[in-house]
Amino acid sequence: MPVSAPHVFSTPRLVAERIEQRHYSELRMLDADPEVMKTLGGAVFEPEETRDSLGRNLKRWADHGYGLWMFYLADTHEFVGRGTLQHFPLDGIDVVEVGYALRPAFWNQGFAPEMTMAMLQIGFEQRGMSEIYALTLPANLKSQRVMQKSGLTYQRDFIYREKWPSVLYRITADEWQSTR
Repeated sequence: MPVSAPHVFSTPRLVAERIEQRHYSELRMLDADPEVMKTLGGAVFEPEETRDSLGRNLKRWADHGYGLWMFYLADTHEFVGRGTLQHFPLDGIDVVEVGYALRPAFWNQGFAPEMTMAMLQIGFEQRGMSEIYALTLPANLKSQRVMQKSGLTYQRDFIYREKWPSVLYRITADEWQSTR
């Protein structure tokens, strides 16, 4: 059985920490930002919704040995955003998604691909996953570009959770290995 994903890891410019109760204020910062939430297809969260989300994300770690990480600048420890490996239902099958959300001050600086590549590495090389998906809104071309830069390829349009029109991307372990 694969080992648990690392609770802390680094990329060239970032440090990631497994989400804990103490990260509520940073999670709230993203959930309350209209610009961020627009990219995720919804309205800003109320504080209780952020608390519920935090609880779900803590449970994901307990259930799966991986989940949400909070990312900070390595040199100043300023909060950049969050990234995740999490399960979601796709056509009646449980699959794993890589996802990210950054504070607008950190958009367009290459942080999202840096985060995504690190999480893909964890998923494939440490957790032994066979494929990982990503999804975004059709209009979110910047997020689609992050997926493409990270080696994921477009699969199809679909409706996420029977609510949101989305585009689906995927990368397999073999495709990941061929880029190494």
